[in-house]
Amino acid sequence: MRTFSQLLGSRGSRRTPFSALIGASVLSAALVGVPGVLATGHSTAKQLGAGKATAPTGGSVCPRHSIPLPANGLAGATEAALRDAPRLFLGTKLAGIRAVQATRADADRARGGYAKTKCGRAIQSRTIDVYLEFPAQKPSASLSQGVVVVTRTSGGYVTWARLH
Repeated sequence: MRTFSQLLGSRGSRRTPFSALIGASVLSAALVGVPGVLATGHSTAKQLGAGKATAPTGGSVCPRHSIPLPANGLAGATEAALRDAPRLFLGTKLAGIRAVQATRADADRARGGYAKTKCGRAIQSRTIDVYLEFPAQKPSASLSQGVVVVTRTSGGYVTWARLH
């Protein structure tokens, strides 16, 4: 069995106190886990403040007091996603931002399972996945896209997860 000092460096190598500190920090981060990555089990899932929320299994945040979606629920969720984008996508150039798709989570084969897995079927049926595009971030395919999860609650539409 290797000792902690052997894990930080090979025999015969000279380690400065600073490099040993960096090695210990990296090792402790790997052992403990990085919040939002290992805690949720999804490297792209980022927790967001959602006002009134409960913590289900997996460390995600589920909205409380969800209510059924109205016929025009896609519009309300899209407005909430665009409203919350500056808070959700810090450091992203938002000029020209637009929603390119809004889909009920229970009908979204690509991302809809997230709400059900984290919060259950009832939340999934009251949730909309909104796909955003950031033209100012092009030509990067990844940086120019975003996906957020929005649920209708008694207090309005709540954006509670950023999936991409």
